[in-house]
Amino acid sequence: MGYEQVMQVDTSLDEFTLMTFDRETGAVIPPNIVKNNFIHYTCDNIDILDETLDGKNTFHATQMAAWQRGGTAAKLDNALKKT
Repeated sequence: MGYEQVMQVDTSLDEFTLMTFDRETGAVIPPNIVKNNFIHYTCDNIDILDETLDGKNTFHATQMAAWQRGGTAAKLDNALKKT
């Protein structure tokens, strides 16, 4: 994949993310989240080299995933068409 193609993919992903951005809450809501279905959230923290005396060269981050069980294919298809 060439540089131009990488930039096109990156721009497309950025534009898609901005389309699902809610200005009121600041949340990015994936289009495959089906309305009125229970949403599960999974969170984890990442700590790398956190046991240093000076605290330098460490990495701390948090990741979160939202997911749903079930949902018919028609519901998912309708959610994707609305975006």
